[in-house]
Amino acid sequence: AGGRCNRNGRRARGKVLVVNPRPEDENLDSLHDIRIGRDTAARVFDEFAESPERYGGNLLGPEAMTWYYTNYFFARASEMSYWLPRGALGRDDTLLNLLGHNVQVVEDYKREHRKGPVIPLRQSFMTAAKSFKAIDTPARGIIVPHGEAGKALIADLCAEYLPVQALKLLRRAQQYSVNVMPWLLDKLLKVRAVQEIQPGCGILVLTDPRYYSEEYGLSDTPDGLMENLCG
Repeated sequence: AGGRCNRNGRRARGKVLVVNPRPEDENLDSLHDIRIGRDTAARVFDEFAESPERYGGNLLGPEAMTWYYTNYFFARASEMSYWLPRGALGRDDTLLNLLGHNVQVVEDYKREHRKGPVIPLRQSFMTAAKSFKAIDTPARGIIVPHGEAGKALIADLCAEYLPVQALKLLRRAQQYSVNVMPWLLDKLLKVRAVQEIQPGCGILVLTDPRYYSEEYGLSDTPDGLMENLCG
């Protein structure tokens, strides 16, 4: 939210409103990261209201930020080793282990060769790099018609014979892309509001601008007149 309040740099200073919806208004059970962040922020807000001097009277100061992340990471201590699913490696393991002692791989080597590896660095750097996701989410990116430039970009991509090779257009498309969770993407695909530029290319665009608001962003309900941007 801190970045989105002024993402286009049109204001000298952006304003962020912290909203804490009631559970009946928004269920965060499936949004694990957000739920823990909300609970941690609520704790900091409550403690700041009681003793602002504890945080130097500044809710955005280093004391408050340090206390927030101390509580946030403590609540997620069991996840800090970054568990990797069995399907990724064929075994249960962690990113911390792959980049540390790499116990399982070393033991497998010992069983097969009757001795330990002679190389000094026994970490699985490539496997760790392929397994790590900075944002671990099943979301897919789609290109949205943000402003007239966004609409023109979608039209240009749809007109390309080989859009996957249109590097300049794809670079521009990054700033017009939003990540969409599977449930919303499925809904938009069913109503044909989202489609691939060409079958099999993997590039998704929002072709029905009724599902995008310049004020609120992507929506699962249409508003306005029908218009096909990639016809």
